[in-house]
Parts: sequence; structure tokens; C-alpha cells
Amino acid sequence: MPFAKQAEMNGPNKTRIHARISFFQPGMALLKAAILASQYWHAAISQRNAALLAHLQW
Repeated sequence: MPFAKQAEMNGPNKTRIHARISFFQPGMALLKAAILASQYWHAAISQRNAALLAHLQW
């Protein structure tokens, strides 16, 4: 396996750091997606509540 040879050449520290980075990136992508989804969800709820309040006031 070429990856095993590359890991032996790089040493365990570089391999461990690379594994941590490759694990960290999708986590950040998920976090950004969750933040965007929650912002969209809150905007939709506040619009619906405003519409309900306007309907009740009439």
C-alpha cells in the first residue's frame, strides 16, 4: 500500500495531524450547515408568527 509507505516516511506525528485535519474539515462543514439551517428555521418561524399576529389583530 503506498499510503503505508508514505506514513512511514512522514512519521507518526504528521500522519496524526493529517488525520485530525481531515476529520476536522467535514465537522466544520456540518457546523456551518447547521447554523445556516437554524437561521433559516428561525426566520421562517418569525415570519409565520408575524403573519399570525397580523391575522389575530384584524
